[in-house]
Amino acid sequence: MVADRPRVGAWAGLLAALVALAVVVGAFAWVADRWFGVGVPGSQWFSRVDEPGPRPAFKLPFTCGERWRLSTYRGHNPDEKKLDMFRMDGPTEGAPVRASAPGRVRQLVRPGGVKIDHGGRWYTLYLHMTDISVRPGEEVVQGQVIGRVGAVGTHTAHLHYEQLFDQDGDGNARTWEMVHSVLEGQRLNLSPDGPFPVLRSTNACG
Repeated sequence: MVADRPRVGAWAGLLAALVALAVVVGAFAWVADRWFGVGVPGSQWFSRVDEPGPRPAFKLPFTCGERWRLSTYRGHNPDEKKLDMFRMDGPTEGAPVRASAPGRVRQLVRPGGVKIDHGGRWYTLYLHMTDISVRPGEEVVQGQVIGRVGAVGTHTAHLHYEQLFDQDGDGNARTWEMVHSVLEGQRLNLSPDGPFPVLRSTNACG
């Protein structure tokens, strides 16, 4: 029995190391979710859903009649799903950002971000804003101003926009649960090489 003690001690040390690692990973995941609204890197490998069920009628998150260019770049990751928006007929910086669809504010995230829960496991994420005018738990209607386009956390004023679907049903949606956006009835699958579509907002028109 005495001869077995070093072996038992080694297993105990390994178990302790694994527990410590789990605690560190858990803490990282909490911080990533709480402050950045994203999941643990690599978790997207387990995602298989890209076209879930019926989604809300998402509108361009800007004032009715405005035209905005939607673009992406290499390294946006995933390039074809993350959208950067720039105004065509006026200044980008300072333009009001409006909720794409009705819902409830899920959380404020960095940098300059708002995540909205639209029900049915659908979410939208808006980043780089200034003058954020909503708070977690607040109900918003489609077209309601939630902030203004800014350059928070980036060098050029623009709105970063994502649509997400809570694929694992845990009550939130993160980066790995991002899907191709549908805005103004158009499904968007961008490429860093272009072309970059220009859409006109019908948000809260009339």
